[in-house]
Amino acid sequence: MPEVKNILVGIDLSHGDHLISAELSPETVGVVAQATELAKENSSQLTFFAVIDLDPHALAYLEEEDPNALVNLGAQAEQVLAGLVQTAKAQGVITVASAHAFGKSWVELIKQVIRGHHNLLMVGTRKLSGFQRLLLGSTSLKLMRNCPCPVWITKPHVTATVTRVLVADDLTEVGARLVRLGSVVAKAKNAELHVLHALEYPWDSDKTAVDPKQAAYHQKCQARAQAELAAHLACAEAQALPKAAQVVIREDLAENAILKYIENQQIDLLVMATIARSGIAGFLMGNTAERLMPQIECSVLAIKPDDFQSPVTLDS
Repeated sequence: MPEVKNILVGIDLSHGDHLISAELSPETVGVVAQATELAKENSSQLTFFAVIDLDPHALAYLEEEDPNALVNLGAQAEQVLAGLVQTAKAQGVITVASAHAFGKSWVELIKQVIRGHHNLLMVGTRKLSGFQRLLLGSTSLKLMRNCPCPVWITKPHVTATVTRVLVADDLTEVGARLVRLGSVVAKAKNAELHVLHALEYPWDSDKTAVDPKQAAYHQKCQARAQAELAAHLACAEAQALPKAAQVVIREDLAENAILKYIENQQIDLLVMATIARSGIAGFLMGNTAERLMPQIECSVLAIKPDDFQSPVTLDS
C-alpha cells in the first residue's frame, strides 16, 4: 500500500528565544521516533522538513540588517537536520533526506507535501488551552483541515511505542481506506488493531420506547454495520495481520463512543476521517476529528477523501 511509502516529518527547531536550536522539544523527539520506526518497518522514504516560521516583515528586516542572515539560518537548520538524517540511517532507514523553508509552518508543510509527492505527513503538537485554540487554532488543526495527504499528529510526551490502534470506521469508502491504512500501521508497529463503528438510529421516531418495527429497524442497522465492517476487514492489509482485528459496534454518538473506547482500551493511535472545512465555517464549526483533538491523549492519524482539493498550492 503506497500511503506510507513517502513520509514527511515536520521538525520544530525553535526553542525558547532561539529560532533554531539543536535541543529539540519532547514533541519533536516523539514524532521523529515514531516516523523513523514506521519508515524502517515499512521500507519508506523519510524526509525531515523544518520551517523557520517568520512573517514577511521579519524576513525583510533580517535581510536588510544582514544580507546573509537567511543563508546562515538555513545552514544552522540543515546542520541540525543532518544529525537527524544520520541517526535515522544508523537505525536502518535506507532513504532519508532533509530540507527547510521560511514562512508559515502549516502552509510550507503542505507545499512540501505537494512538491515532494508525500503521502503521509507526521507532526508533533503542543498542548494549547481551549481559549488559545479558539483564537489561534494550531498548526496541527490547520493541517488536518487543509493538507491533501493523511496527517499523523503525535500528542505531547507520546513515545514511539504503539500497542493499540483504533480505526473509527464510518462504513464509507473512506472508512475502508482507514481500515487499510490502520492495518498497515498496526502491522509495522506490531500492534493490536481495533475497529469501532458508532451506530446511530436517525429514523427513530420515539427515542424512549421500542416497538416491534423499531426493534426490526435496529436489527437491520446492526446487520448492515456488521456486514460492512467484515467487507472492509477482508482487505489484504487486514488479512496480513498476525492477529485478527477486534471489531466493536457501539450504539452512541461517534464522539462519545470514540472517547470512551480510547479511555477504556488505552488506545495509542486513533485513525479517523476528517472533513475539511475552510474559512469561517471551519473556524466556528470544526468537525468530530477537531473536537476530539483537545480531549484525547493519544495520537491521531486523520485522512480525507481521495477527491479532496487543498486550498494551498505551490503558487499560494
